[in-house]
Amino acid sequence: MTRRVITAREQVEMLAPWRTATTEPGEGFPITDAGFTPRNDNGRWDYRYNPELQKNEYHNWGVHPQSAPASKTDQFYGRTKTVYYDPELTDMGRDDLHFIPSYLGNDITDMNPPTGMLWRGMSKEEYEEAGQRGYFQSRGDANIGDSQVGKTYFSTNADSAGSYASGFALPEHKPTFTHPGYVVGIPDRPELPREGGHEVGVPGQIPFDSATHHYRVRPVSMISGSQGMSKEWNGWSQAGGSHPRALYHWEPHKPGGSA
Repeated sequence: MTRRVITAREQVEMLAPWRTATTEPGEGFPITDAGFTPRNDNGRWDYRYNPELQKNEYHNWGVHPQSAPASKTDQFYGRTKTVYYDPELTDMGRDDLHFIPSYLGNDITDMNPPTGMLWRGMSKEEYEEAGQRGYFQSRGDANIGDSQVGKTYFSTNADSAGSYASGFALPEHKPTFTHPGYVVGIPDRPELPREGGHEVGVPGQIPFDSATHHYRVRPVSMISGSQGMSKEWNGWSQAGGSHPRALYHWEPHKPGGSA
């Protein structure tokens, strides 16, 4: 039997590489017993033990979305692959090797964000907190040095802000089917210095209603990631892994609408 060669483009667009089958949630060896604290206490991720990947003192867990509207699972050359997806955004077809989203998502630039704006990408939690209290203001967790204290960072580039709200976000902030990401735009502040070419630190509180443009990003489809742990003579240590990977859908958002 001839096997078709998978191109690098397909690996990205078709959501490769393979992910192996996993046990049901709660079964097997808990990842917390290996000294790893999952960043899933905010309802995003579910860590499931992969017993078939256990070797000597190496253990592996699949990292799955805690909830998804739908999923498809099938066997491919002896391995099980699951794709999680949103039926509102895609129909899942299949060729001889892959489940393929018929709709491959879009970019924030497809929303035609206007020029002369500052953009900030953020998690569902940050966006909702800002709406409730009436202003945006960073806690400064990612700020570097005294010069960044008290500033909330925006970008003159909407695409850069979009990456921070989606694929480039930290695991605990990545969009899932229940936790979309957001980008907001405020009028530019030309008097503020440009840092690194496009970053702008805005001091103090930025009123929520000063954001004239709001965009939401949510997954079209997603494959699980993994987390490996290895037990050495001096204890447990992380041993490889990958974040869940997704294709995303951007859309305009009206504040006060459904999350």
